[in-house]
Amino acid sequence: MLPHDYIAEKRWNEQEREWELRVKRGEFLDGTAANRSLIRRWLSELASSKKRAKARKRKKNVPNQNGNSFD
Repeated sequence: MLPHDYIAEKRWNEQEREWELRVKRGEFLDGTAANRSLIRRWLSELASSKKRAKARKRKKNVPNQNGNSFD
């Protein structure tokens, strides 16, 4: 990973954490419950997609049945 990619990902993660905290505290522009549930659902979907991506990445690094190379 290149340094600028690392910095961009770090900033994205910080922003994401800040959004999650704001959602938990209930801080939005208009403060409606509908927005709160939509944002929480969006954050939940984002987290699950990250977990799936990590699982796929881990799966790619497992040797094949012969044990000789990676798929």
